[in-house]
Amino acid sequence: MVTREEILQHHLDVILGKMFEMVNLDYKAVKDEYKDDPNWYWRNEWTKEQQKEFIEWLTQYLMGNSGARRAIMGFPHRGRKSCNGVAIFFESMYGWKTMKDEAEG
Repeated sequence: MVTREEILQHHLDVILGKMFEMVNLDYKAVKDEYKDDPNWYWRNEWTKEQQKEFIEWLTQYLMGNSGARRAIMGFPHRGRKSCNGVAIFFESMYGWKTMKDEAEG
């Protein structure tokens, strides 16, 4: 029987795999490649467009996958507003730092 933790880990693997892919990193290889470098995470960043794309991807993933909603969301409502709120929160907690636009200085 599959445990709740295994279900959660599966969905996190999918989500983090996508997030890493967007900055050209291999999610499965990071642990070995950066095991001696505690600051590896801070050297990776994405554009505002990539950030928005990830949030939209995660919103759609949650809306279309009841298992992911149940594993990740406190209140697993399928509505776009709920799923988008969770996607925004996830990105703000675990997403890459965002590159500044040249206009921002």
